[in-house]
Amino acid sequence: MDPFTVVSLSGELALTTVGIAEPRLISTIVGHAPPIHLILNMSRVAFMDSAGISLLAKTHFAVRSTRGTLRLVIPDEALPRRMLSVTGVDQSIKVTDTLARALNEGLAELGAR
Repeated sequence: MDPFTVVSLSGELALTTVGIAEPRLISTIVGHAPPIHLILNMSRVAFMDSAGISLLAKTHFAVRSTRGTLRLVIPDEALPRRMLSVTGVDQSIKVTDTLARALNEGLAELGAR
């Protein structure tokens, strides 16, 4: 059984769109038996503002409250990746450049527990 739940986001994660993404993420977390090991595939997110960063922080908190893990998939040169780096969010939420790497690193982390 795959221990990971993968949710893909695309487009913009901004003030005008977080109202659509947030209920989807929260229902995924609440509807899953704890712990949830969530991977957000953001490889197709072209833009993210402070509202998007806030949503990621809320999601991280919700996942951690289940004793789960959160990983983000964002290509190295993508604007959202730079935003996470500048704000320091990438120091508390794990970010990788590909879904395959996120899955492999997640499996290794779960195996070490």
